[in-house]
Parts: sequence; C-alpha cells; structure tokens
Amino acid sequence: MKRILCVFVCILLLSGCERINTKENEIPDFMGFRTDVKITFNNVEISAYTEYDEVQGLSIVLKKPESVKDMKIVCKDGKCKIDYQELSFSFSHKKLPYSSFFVALESCAENIKTSIYENGYYSYVVNGNICHLYVDEKTKNFVKLSVNETDMLFFENFEYVMGQTQ
Repeated sequence: MKRILCVFVCILLLSGCERINTKENEIPDFMGFRTDVKITFNNVEISAYTEYDEVQGLSIVLKKPESVKDMKIVCKDGKCKIDYQELSFSFSHKKLPYSSFFVALESCAENIKTSIYENGYYSYVVNGNICHLYVDEKTKNFVKLSVNETDMLFFENFEYVMGQTQ
C-alpha cells in the first residue's frame, strides 16, 4: 500500500512540475497584437506597422521603402485588399509573390494558441511551410518569425491586445 501511495505521489509531483514548466512558457490568452515589423529581403529593408485581431484579420501599413510608404494591406482568411493612394483592389493572397509570408504572419496568432513551445519557439505548418514563431521567454512577446528556416521578419514594440474585440 505504501509503495502504491509513493508511486502516486511521485506521479503527481512530476506532472505538477511539468505543468509549471508549461505555464512559464505560455503566452497570454490574447485577442490580437500590435507591432512594428522589420523585413530584409533581397537586400531591401521593409518596415511596417502591423495589427492583428481575430475579427478584422491582419493589417499591415508599410513605412519603408519610401516608394510604398502608407500602402495598407489587409488579409483575412486568404483574402487580401491593398489600399494605396487612390488605388484599392482585392485579391487572393495566393496571387502574391512570396505569399507564404502573408499566410505565415496571418496565421501565427491562430496557430500559436494550439502549437507546442519547444527550443524557444512555437512551431506550426501552414500550406506545407514550416513556421517558427520565436517568443521572448520573459515578456512572452513575439521576437521573430521564420518560414522554412529563413528569418522572415523581426517584431519591435510588440503589444498584445487583451480582452474581447469589438
């Protein structure tokens, strides 16, 4: 009887320790986020302000390069809309070159909630692309997103949006 009780206590202690460790690595239960992002691609630096919420989807406003400053891209459920100066049009993200970037960024907030945290990042697959969303262990803020082992973007001034969206 004592052996059974000891085994039971050990199992409880070990499972309790695992839960504590998992909690330490969990991100908050968020409804969205706001952040500046930096992307370097083909020797071009792109900077943008990005917002995501579960209702509106992903919104990106480009800041750099100057030639596309203030261009706004909104993506939700695979549909995108671009607004730039007097021009506005809608399209499928699949029509964009490097659409995996938009899909990975749009889906990171949804997928992170069901992903497993290992080695400093959350890992998930979108359309066959392996995505790693790195999170600061202390603040739980997003740090960078890599797609197929290529660092796609870096997050700065990251802020979670908590509570319910309107």
